[in-house]
Amino acid sequence: MDRIKAEGIPLWVTLFLCLIILFGIGFGAPAMLGHGLMETQTIGWGGRQLGIAVGSILAIAYRSQVGYLIVFTCAVFKETSDLIEVMSAPVLEMGMVIGFIPFICLELASLWLSYRAAKAN
Repeated sequence: MDRIKAEGIPLWVTLFLCLIILFGIGFGAPAMLGHGLMETQTIGWGGRQLGIAVGSILAIAYRSQVGYLIVFTCAVFKETSDLIEVMSAPVLEMGMVIGFIPFICLELASLWLSYRAAKAN
């Protein structure tokens, strides 16, 4: 596994990034084609998902701490904006809100660890 993770980045962060890639491609590509699973999965949403997935692939491929830092920064802003959108809907879906919270927390932790690894190099 040391062949895919960047120096100073914990293995779980790289595995989490792989999960983000799977979600980004699995949900983003159909949404970009107009076939999202939910009403909120618009073409723009799909583009953001795919953008994060492609950036994640590049961060892993180049084993770059700065790449991880950039991807997680973008991911935190994307997830936060999605959460704000869900919370401003006429009907609040608590299941969606509760689903976002652990994901954002993992992204923030990964962002912090990526920052520390990038700063150390």
